[in-house]
Amino acid sequence: MIFYFIFIAAAALSILAYSVVSFWRTRVPFVATPNDLRKRIAAALSITSESVIYDLGSGRGTFLFAAESYHPKTLVGYELSPVHYWLALAIARLRHSRVKFVRRDFMQADISKATIIYLFLVSPIVQKVWKKIKSECAPGTIVATLSDTIIGHPSYSTINLRPHHPRTGKLYLYRV
Repeated sequence: MIFYFIFIAAAALSILAYSVVSFWRTRVPFVATPNDLRKRIAAALSITSESVIYDLGSGRGTFLFAAESYHPKTLVGYELSPVHYWLALAIARLRHSRVKFVRRDFMQADISKATIIYLFLVSPIVQKVWKKIKSECAPGTIVATLSDTIIGHPSYSTINLRPHHPRTGKLYLYRV
């Protein structure tokens, strides 16, 4: 019994340490796109068979798996965390998914082929990546941010995905 307790305590401490180190490195905590919003977000993006969707900071890839049901041309998730990256790969394999995951800092990635970019990041990172998106992506590229706005750039659409909870679940859509 004591071995079981020590094992659980060690696992919990390892997860906590990993989370602290990951946050320190990226300044982005892991927060998955809420289950109740994934399909609504994908539906709001007008995904077509020609869409090339990038999720920057994709975590386990849950948004991309929801978007896959709309049959876009390409789905790519960039994730720096090795744990979330490997978990996303495992889930993709189990689902027989076409989603491609890349374990890389998205600030160093070529995102120029994207027609839709999804961001669920903290505000300072959203502001930083917006500069990259403007410099690399083609005019007309759609950028969707969950919960955070791009300061100084008005969205062309704001969708309240949770009407009964107006402080959470707002999707902001922008065009480059």
